[in-house]
Amino acid sequence: MPTSPPVHRPAGWKSAAARAAEHDRWRGGSAARGYGSAWQKLRRAVLADEPLCRACAAAGRTVAAADVDHIMARARGGTDERANLQPLCHACHSAKTRREDGGGGRGV
Repeated sequence: MPTSPPVHRPAGWKSAAARAAEHDRWRGGSAARGYGSAWQKLRRAVLADEPLCRACAAAGRTVAAADVDHIMARARGGTDERANLQPLCHACHSAKTRREDGGGGRGV
């Protein structure tokens, strides 16, 4: 019965799952980043008031909103006030994040 050859792993090698777990420990949970129960309540209220993606609606598309975006990021002085929040579909929210700071909160 054939066997597969041994796989070489360099010193310090970690699986993708181990790297992801390490990143999550470093980053902290959502509550530690300021997205606790008060944010979840506000998020639900924003999505109830405006259930469609604002960016898609401006482009003539009808797409359900999935994320609530800070128009001006909190890291740049934005607040959680309703005037600074907009509902976006996940694709539009990801695109806006990449445009503004390279994605994943980097460059803030």
